Amino acid sequence: MVAVYSSIIALGAQDWLMTTGFGHRHDGWLLQFATVPTLATFGVILLRRFAGAMRQTDELNRELEARVAAKSREIAVSYATSEALRSEQLLAQERERIMRE
Repeated sequence: MVAVYSSIIALGAQDWLMTTGFGHRHDGWLLQFATVPTLATFGVILLRRFAGAMRQTDELNRELEARVAAKSREIAVSYATSEALRSEQLLAQERERIMRE
């Protein structure tokens, strides 16, 4: 980024000097040549950020999947415990009914 901005400033200064009469008129305008390196630099920066965001998204998705799997196991254990308690309760009610008869 520093190199690109430095080249923009240097080429802009050269064009400004040429416009004010201090530079050589036969050199032509030079600032236009700074666009390709500038766009290439921004492209590389955007690609790096995109790749980083994709990596972070993948990591977060893996973490979320692990959390969902853990919660699913917890729910399965809780459901099994609940079913065991329910069946024990039904058995106790049946015993109580038999004892009353």
